Amino acid sequence: MMMSKRLAWLMLGWLCLGLALLGALLPLLPTTVFLIAAAACFGTAAPHWEARLLAHPRFGPTLRNWREQGAISGRAKFFAGFGIALGLALFFARVQPGWLLGSAVALPMLGCAVYLLSRPRPRPVPGVHAEAAKPGRWGLLASLLVHGLLGAALLQQILAVATPAAAPVQPVLLQARLLPAAAPPQPVELRRAPEPSRARPQNEAPPRALKTLDAEVMPAPLPRPEAELLSVAAPSAELPLIAAAPATPAHSQASLAAAPPAPALPPAAQAGGLHSESWQARVLARLENFRSYPPGARARREQGVAHVQLRVDRQGRVLSARLQRSSGHGELDQAALATVRRAQPLPPIPADLPQELELLVPVEFFIS
Repeated sequence: MMMSKRLAWLMLGWLCLGLALLGALLPLLPTTVFLIAAAACFGTAAPHWEARLLAHPRFGPTLRNWREQGAISGRAKFFAGFGIALGLALFFARVQPGWLLGSAVALPMLGCAVYLLSRPRPRPVPGVHAEAAKPGRWGLLASLLVHGLLGAALLQQILAVATPAAAPVQPVLLQARLLPAAAPPQPVELRRAPEPSRARPQNEAPPRALKTLDAEVMPAPLPRPEAELLSVAAPSAELPLIAAAPATPAHSQASLAAAPPAPALPPAAQAGGLHSESWQARVLARLENFRSYPPGARARREQGVAHVQLRVDRQGRVLSARLQRSSGHGELDQAALATVRRAQPLPPIPADLPQELELLVPVEFFIS
């Protein structure tokens, strides 16, 4: 039991000594406090280590003054207060903690500083050169420095809370559709209206009823013009068909006007706007050039739509690509992601758009 207790005190002494040495490099840790604690622990567990600390040329005088008089020199107070204040200022400036964490760190350090500054100065020993500093001067300077730096750190924290940081710019999500390749063009037959029949003169007598087929020879019908064929690239567009005009009855007395010309057909719609000048159209056109149907999936007749979400920067680099919705077939999903990898870099984002954009692209795989 005594051995384990002694070992615990020894380990605690080494820990305090390590923190004291670390405090000599990092201003947040009070070196003087940890040295006093290490000497106390070594005095209980290992007196020879305590003697070595008391005989140390740098740390020995401070420890002896504390051990014999419970006093701390002005120089030790100054460096301890300066280190604590500087450490707190750096902590609040770099970490910017909340009130809970800031209080948990600042209050113990402030307590150590107040305790050190409140200790008396060592009494001069006869035959030993007294300190040249005036009584209380180092302590006053250290106290002012501690309070000034701590007040500046707290003021910076208050200003940081009062002025919230601007929200980070989120990339704009655009939805674009990558359509499957267009089917082969199909010819569409457009019919012309037949030429109108000649009108009979008004003074001509109405024709007699035909008794037999041999009574009067019927005029031969005019030859019908050949139909014109027009190929349209987009099979999905509904094209208007011009129907033939109804035949005029033979017994009509009114003259017939010529049929109006057929209206011009609208231009065929491009598939998904691939030839548009917009940035999205250029991105889709590039993805379309690198898309390929996996042979294995085609052989198994696997079909589906894989939704891929891309994040693109100003230079067209793909920062991330993830599968948002699966097509139901793993090989098709991997082919959609491979399309993005092969196509990068994508066209650069225009200057009038944000720095980063997100595109949601449904990549379709269908067997026609």
